[in-house]
Amino acid sequence: MNQPTRGGDAPAQKSDTKPALLGVACGAGAALFLMPLVGSVGLLALLAVVLGAATATVSSMIFGLLATELPAERRSQALNLVYLPLYAAGIVGPAVGAVVASLSGVDGLFVVASVVFVIGAIVVFRRRGGAVTTTREGPAAVASEL
Repeated sequence: MNQPTRGGDAPAQKSDTKPALLGVACGAGAALFLMPLVGSVGLLALLAVVLGAATATVSSMIFGLLATELPAERRSQALNLVYLPLYAAGIVGPAVGAVVASLSGVDGLFVVASVVFVIGAIVVFRRRGGAVTTTREGPAAVASEL
């Protein structure tokens, strides 16, 4: 039986998650952009909930893409490459945020963060090709394409 799969032994999904990932990341950027503009605590709290849900969704979608589209022998390396910028952002982010806040005020932080979210969404949309499919005979051919 030669059933196409993504990565491991799970059957290939017919839907592409790229439009959903793009929409959620742009939604997070929009929530960040609107935060300094709202005039009430209730709306700010609502936008914070939307932002939290969107960032959690983006993270889980990215790890889901790694789990379903990469061959098993490449997943560990890919996860390391995903975690490295996250750790670096945790270290460098506060210093960059302080510089941005000193130059443009607190509102500038939200604008810069929203632009980063939208740029990230566009990069994912443009760089991520179609579905990576392999057969049970071996993912080596697909691994060479990655």
